[in-house]
Amino acid sequence: MEKQAKVSIIVPVYNAEDYIKKCISSICTQSVSELQIILVDDGSTDNSLEICRQLQKNDNRIEVFHQENQGVSVARNRGVEEARCEYVALLDGDDEWHPDYLKIMTKHIQNNPRCGLFLCAFIAQGASRSIYCIPKGFENYQGEINLFHNVSLFGQTSGTVLKKSVFNRTHRYI
Repeated sequence: MEKQAKVSIIVPVYNAEDYIKKCISSICTQSVSELQIILVDDGSTDNSLEICRQLQKNDNRIEVFHQENQGVSVARNRGVEEARCEYVALLDGDDEWHPDYLKIMTKHIQNNPRCGLFLCAFIAQGASRSIYCIPKGFENYQGEINLFHNVSLFGQTSGTVLKKSVFNRTHRYI
């Protein structure tokens, strides 16, 4: 019997041929291996779609969907529609995850079953420097926060895991 994936990962792809291999590699090398990986090519005009299909041939967890260019929000919504898992993790096609990212996030999901949205800090890496981005006052914090009172503090898409049922109750990405 095939194991059910624990997390569906949604990767919107648009003209990401220079980044997509590293992005997908950062997913495939996670310490959590029971994954559904959904790549939604949003009408790329470079070789992104071909690269995604080649990656799919090497890993049966990868599913590739192609659509006419409609923007990243529509691509993310499509990915969530295709997701089979209770939780979805978002990762942009030009970003990468730390090898233990999903292990840490799934631990928080298990420890906080009341929560429907999980966020984390991130590192913004530029040509000349890297910046650790965490809202002031939340350094080393692990626990619940009320996002309605802290809306502007968090918001890095590639550091977001959410319960699919919660996402489907919202207006989704617009």
